[in-house]
Amino acid sequence: MSHRKQHTSSESSVQVSELATADWQQLVQQRLPSTLESQARALGAFVRVRRIQSASLLLRALLCYVLSLSSLKDLSMWSRLVGVTSGVISGQGWHKRLRQSLAWLLWLFGELLAAPPPSWSGPTSQRILLVDGTEVKSLGAKGELWRLHGAYNLLSGCLAWVQVTTRQVGESLGLVPVQPGDILVGDGIYSRAPQLVAVAQKGGYSLTRFSPHHLPVYAVQAPTCSSAYQVDVNSWLHTLAPGVYERNALVHCEQTTLSVRVIAIVPTPEKAEARQSKKEHEARAKGRKLSEQARFLAGFILLVTTLPLPQWPTALVIELYACRWHIEIVQPQMTKANVLASGGGGDHIADLHLLFRHDDAIDEQFNELSFLPRQFLLALNGCLELS
Repeated sequence: MSHRKQHTSSESSVQVSELATADWQQLVQQRLPSTLESQARALGAFVRVRRIQSASLLLRALLCYVLSLSSLKDLSMWSRLVGVTSGVISGQGWHKRLRQSLAWLLWLFGELLAAPPPSWSGPTSQRILLVDGTEVKSLGAKGELWRLHGAYNLLSGCLAWVQVTTRQVGESLGLVPVQPGDILVGDGIYSRAPQLVAVAQKGGYSLTRFSPHHLPVYAVQAPTCSSAYQVDVNSWLHTLAPGVYERNALVHCEQTTLSVRVIAIVPTPEKAEARQSKKEHEARAKGRKLSEQARFLAGFILLVTTLPLPQWPTALVIELYACRWHIEIVQPQMTKANVLASGGGGDHIADLHLLFRHDDAIDEQFNELSFLPRQFLLALNGCLELS
């Protein structure tokens, strides 16, 4: 009498689960920081061993949830079936664990985006923070847009600060937790009097792109911020031949006056025309027409800084701003996988490569960065959805 063959699907499932577990352990050992477990405890993500034996297993469950599963109920079942947990954790229990993991994920996100410290010929006794922002789309077809603010530590090669806000909170140097002596480097969107003053009042220094339209500057002898003492930047630029120039000025914000240095990099007429044509093309792509004044200013590279002389001569200030391309490669690394709705925009640092660097460096850095930050940004979004 013939007998029906026994099903082997359960054995196959066990084998697949064991292979997946082995692959995960290998990834943890080879790609994740050695301090993963200790940081999870220090940042409150993994407080005690209860049904989850390690922080790496918590991370595995979190990634599975944001990448594959549709609900916390699914996570509860999956984690028990594959052996990630030693007992069933309710959806409410997972909800608590995921919310507690936010600070840990931010730390891990910064570690994975770390790059070898660059060759820097300037002072190294102060933190140099490259600041930028972008928009993050939450999970789902109609996901809400958040604003992701970040500061990249140039000398240590990793993210020093990340904050997620609603879109209504604009990019601002005032959001950055500044320590005395810090140097904050940002694009033109940060070139506003209240932001520069906020950094100075915390004991820090700033270096940003400069737009006369957004940041009026005044003569160093100006007793008030009346238009009679305002520097006519356009007239000054009309008198300059190709080269690098600097002048001192004042910035007024309410009752506060701040001394600044305005630096103008004047390219050759050919390069100025190329920059102006590029700016016109970008304006047309956005359905706008460039004004004559905006077109004229597009032919220059203008910087404003509170860094002091003689410790920071003009050439060194320009070299420092040229290093802002490091944050320009971190932001696209977070956006290029279509996780985000749009990039940070702003002033691209590639224009300084016309004078100082090779454009290929950015593409090389893209290829060197880890493949993992996309997953952790998704995990970060999963935690935000539950907050």
